[in-house]
Amino acid sequence: MAKEITKPFTGIGDLLSKLNSESKLLTEMYHYRARLEFSYSHALELASSEKRLQMLIEYGILHRDGDNLEIDELFLRFFEEVLPVSYTHLRAHETRSNL
Repeated sequence: MAKEITKPFTGIGDLLSKLNSESKLLTEMYHYRARLEFSYSHALELASSEKRLQMLIEYGILHRDGDNLEIDELFLRFFEEVLPVSYTHLRAHETRSNL
């Protein structure tokens, strides 16, 4: 279940700006989404600043649980719907179905 957003976006431009501001971090978190943990300290190494990382949390894009972070469920589902499945992922399914 998605958690309550602390700050609302002012429009689509604001949303896109927030996502783009930390694209390196969000890309890595999305790529490794199957991991059980993504630490706040590792996210801080990828983020341009702690202030920007906190902004992603305040806008509900990321959620923090102790030292762990995760992408919000709604954002994760959206990314999974609109982003292409990787070639490696497709090959894994193809190989499994041929067994």
